[in-house]
Amino acid sequence: MLGLALWLQMEERHAWLRWLGWAVVGVSVIDGWSGLQASLQSLPRVAGFVHAVLAQILLSMVIVIAVGTSAGPQLDEPLEDTGRPSLRFLALAAPLVVFCKYYWAQPTVMA
Repeated sequence: MLGLALWLQMEERHAWLRWLGWAVVGVSVIDGWSGLQASLQSLPRVAGFVHAVLAQILLSMVIVIAVGTSAGPQLDEPLEDTGRPSLRFLALAAPLVVFCKYYWAQPTVMA
């Protein structure tokens, strides 16, 4: 992740992508620490919960970097979102569903 952040710092012209690269480094350090604590069982439930949530956030951040650095689709005409539910709704609901999944998977952590 450090290599990704350094590459973004040197090559990317968008400031938000450079900032996101360093945020990925920070989240991966915290995620690694919480995973280590969970495996050493000094704080198994809390650290396991934090590790699970941060892993999802880290994956999402890396996907945003990949999309942000790509050229984007080369379409002749714009796409229409005709699905039900809409893609916008699904994109907004997905993080909430993931959080709820982890909240109810380990109820003693949040209580």
